[in-house]
Amino acid sequence: MGSDRGRALQCRPSRHSNELFGAVVAASYLSVSGVIVDVQPKQAAALAARISRDALDVRSVAAEIKGWAAR
Repeated sequence: MGSDRGRALQCRPSRHSNELFGAVVAASYLSVSGVIVDVQPKQAAALAARISRDALDVRSVAAEIKGWAAR
């Protein structure tokens, strides 16, 4: 048995992945809270890309995610 036994796989986090994860978590939180969320994966990915590219602030991101709530 090698010296790597018991070690977890380590991967460098992707900045885009962190932002996408955040958007998905926010949408999931809304859904669990009883809000019907209508968002496609491509929309969440596009928001994550814009967070990085356009340096969106928290209020801008929140407004976008709030728009995902079905009316």
